[in-house]
Amino acid sequence: MVKRLLLALLCLIPYATSAQSDKLEIIVSEATANAGIASAIVTSHDHEGRQIGYQLTNNSGIAYLPIFKQLHKIKVRKMGYEDKEIVLPDLSKKVVHVVLEEKIEMLPEFVFRIPAIERKNDTIVYNASAFITTQDTYLRDLLEKLPGVRINESGIVYYQGEPIKRFYVEGKDLLGSQYALATNNLSVDAISRVEVLERFQDVKVLQGVVPEERSSMNIILKEDYKVRPFGYLDGGIGYEPILYESRANATKVSKSPLQYYIYASADNYNTENADAALNINVSELNSLVPQKGKLSSTGIGGKPIDAKHYIQNKSWKVSTNGLLSFSEDVQLRINLKGYYDWMGQGERQIEHYKELSINLDEQSNSHNNQIEFKPILSYELNSHKKHLSNKLIGDISRSNGFRHVLGGNRELKYMPQSDNWWIQNNLETTFALNKDRSLLGNFYSKLLYGETTDRLGADRLDDPLSQSEWQADHGFSTYFSLPRSARLSLSLEDHIYYRRYQVGRLNTRVTHNELEISPKLILSFYQKRGSITLGTDIRHTSQRIAQNTNNLWDFSPTLHFTYKGKTGWDYILSSSLRSYIPLASSYFPIAYRLSHKAESMDYLESYRAKQWNVYTRANYSNLINYFFATLSLRYVDTRNPIVWDISLSQDGITTISALLHQGHSRSITGEVKADKSFTDHGINVVFEGLINLTSSPSSLNKSVTQGYYRNYMAEVGLSYDQIKWLTLSGKISYKYRQAWRDLRNDWYKSSQVNGDLSALFALSKQFSMAWRYDWVYFTREENRELQDFHLLGLSLDWKVSKKIKLMLECNNILNSDEYVIKNNNPIVEQTTILQLRPRSIFLKAHWAY
Repeated sequence: MVKRLLLALLCLIPYATSAQSDKLEIIVSEATANAGIASAIVTSHDHEGRQIGYQLTNNSGIAYLPIFKQLHKIKVRKMGYEDKEIVLPDLSKKVVHVVLEEKIEMLPEFVFRIPAIERKNDTIVYNASAFITTQDTYLRDLLEKLPGVRINESGIVYYQGEPIKRFYVEGKDLLGSQYALATNNLSVDAISRVEVLERFQDVKVLQGVVPEERSSMNIILKEDYKVRPFGYLDGGIGYEPILYESRANATKVSKSPLQYYIYASADNYNTENADAALNINVSELNSLVPQKGKLSSTGIGGKPIDAKHYIQNKSWKVSTNGLLSFSEDVQLRINLKGYYDWMGQGERQIEHYKELSINLDEQSNSHNNQIEFKPILSYELNSHKKHLSNKLIGDISRSNGFRHVLGGNRELKYMPQSDNWWIQNNLETTFALNKDRSLLGNFYSKLLYGETTDRLGADRLDDPLSQSEWQADHGFSTYFSLPRSARLSLSLEDHIYYRRYQVGRLNTRVTHNELEISPKLILSFYQKRGSITLGTDIRHTSQRIAQNTNNLWDFSPTLHFTYKGKTGWDYILSSSLRSYIPLASSYFPIAYRLSHKAESMDYLESYRAKQWNVYTRANYSNLINYFFATLSLRYVDTRNPIVWDISLSQDGITTISALLHQGHSRSITGEVKADKSFTDHGINVVFEGLINLTSSPSSLNKSVTQGYYRNYMAEVGLSYDQIKWLTLSGKISYKYRQAWRDLRNDWYKSSQVNGDLSALFALSKQFSMAWRYDWVYFTREENRELQDFHLLGLSLDWKVSKKIKLMLECNNILNSDEYVIKNNNPIVEQTTILQLRPRSIFLKAHWAY
């Protein structure tokens, strides 16, 4: 009797559990075969029609929706079926059956449209055909349109604010760290899909054991591009002055053992590196050269407009990349890259000293050229039992600069030169110490040797600085799997480097050794969706300068928290407290400071500091509503007992001031980025904001000195493509800056508004026209006046055939060929006339094969 009673109670448990469930079971099936429909989208809505949740049906066609008080109806969608909407008047029924009927539409050119974005587990798939337009030529044109994806001027790809870890083409890491060649130059016609592999662990032996925090990207090609080599040839010529551009690419990514990517270019039209410095510090140089009396030029200084508007350039680049696969797990890659780059600029500066009634008029011409050759040879074994990677890297480069200033009762020529070469070998291996991978080991070794010679290139200061450097970095770490999905990590790293400086007869040697131990405990929770890492970094530094040996301890506890929810939220919190404890005092000789005179500073004492770092980030992605957002906040607090001010006096001698005081700097930086697409209305909105609050006790740059700084930036972009023949897009940004130096001065305030408006007219399937207008407005700041900047562009694209494309581009700077910057204070009036890049008409032809 007792056994029967217990059996009856056990049978009632499932019913009792079901009765207590707070979820609604949705069963979706098709009308004809009555079979379950997988991956159907089930959304729940309130009385006002607002969406309050969504789920996808499993392989059996079942989805479970949480029951809310405001739940009023559900909607079920599946591509190829009619949408269905069901009102739920009675929530006591925990099971709802939904039958979908097949959708049959006879459209003129196609039957159904592939979704623009899909999610497959931890992979987000962007279908290229939903984003590509007739004007798009290269892969970067496509990546710039993908929600949640950003790409900078250099071709580096970011996903939700973080740079990607690896870049694959058909699952192959063909380019390694030089993948920007593909993002800037791979033909967009060959792209079928772009996949973002969220938190993808590329080391197979670590998969399922050690999670990865960064995402990777995989480019999927169209089928006919997988079985043959493909690429393109294009060239262009422009007017006023004569401009030219040429590019060539050959790519082979197939199932054969050998894949390659070859690229070459030559031009004097593009300015990819325009925002890079010319390696000529003109403000320091003007202070270096003695002037008569008290008059001295202020130099070039900062420019309010982008460098691409006034930098002239010539460059060529060649890159050969090959990947040989011996098996699925073993591959050999070679990357050879060589380039030459020349950049120059010209300007005129007029100064009027009011009290002295003296005018100075100077013409200046600056340029810099660099040539570099960089080979990389890497071998990788990546299996589920062992990972071995060895990379041999070399670099040979030469940089030459030139600056000529004529006028103002002086003539200055400055020709710095730098020669550099180094070679480095990186070895890393990860292996399982037992069969179930509960104990893993990792060993790495890095060896580097290189030499650098710098020449200042100024009169009487032309002794070269020669520097040779040798570095060795070795480390070992282990991962222990503990109960309840916990892990223990222990790493040991030893870094040693030797540097030798020589200027004339002055010879200095520095030997530096760092030994670091880092234990960490990683606790996983909620089906490994989240983790908490508790650890500390203990570092001992031993330094020998000349005959003095000194020691420094560095202690830094850390906390790191990550969590990835099922609803699209992703959280990261990281904090560390770093404390430096010197055990001796060491004076580090500064052997090379333009003046070539040796000075010294208390190196270890200046490291007696404490620093607190806090970083938080939240990501959100909702593919159903095409919404991506990132919010990050960083706080840094540094306390340093000694702050040095380094400056250059007019007689060319480097001086280090003896000002010692408590240095306390703090900064708060926040960023927010959001992409929202209203697909039904053809609207996409992109928002980006930045705030930075900084207090700084002093700086190595006298023009900045101590003070407080506030920077704000907001940018909104909007595009509309609902009209078949017209796509409109616009962007507006606002930047505001405040700076306060000391009690004697008021806040310095400046603001800037940037506007960008463009329209794309699809006149036919083969012919399109684009119009663009850029505008920059500067506030009339105190003692400073900057004129507005305007740029109008018009381009015509004609796709003659599947392989041939012609483009005509016209760029016109509306105001003038010169840009004027005016400064006016009680002592001097300054006018800087910046020579802009010329107006141009450019004709380009592109042939793809």
